[in-house]
Amino acid sequence: SYLQHSVGVPQFKSGIVDFHDSAVVESDLILYVNPKAGFVVAEGSPGRLLASAVGYAWIDTRHNWWYNKAMIGPALTYLPFREIDLAIEASYMIGGYYGIQRPESPNPYPLHIAAWRVSFMFYYAIGL
Repeated sequence: SYLQHSVGVPQFKSGIVDFHDSAVVESDLILYVNPKAGFVVAEGSPGRLLASAVGYAWIDTRHNWWYNKAMIGPALTYLPFREIDLAIEASYMIGGYYGIQRPESPNPYPLHIAAWRVSFMFYYAIGL
């Protein structure tokens, strides 16, 4: 289903500028997939090291260029502590934008993407 978002801006009166009420309603659906497959390279008291192939893909029904792209690449993930779910991941991603964009908001970047990414991830869950 479509996600609806509405923002109201209150009216402010001053001697210089008047801001009037406005509302923005946007309908958008964003699909995101993040497949990952890999194996354990090393495991021991200093933690666990994983090697994997990672992919990311987004598609956006509103045609925002920043949500219409895909990337794939290798990654190394280090899990230093067993007591907490902290992961440090470095990956080299290659991909590109699909070329889908709105005329009033064109993509200012080249269609091809190649970049290093470093992520720090912490997961915490409470079991009920």
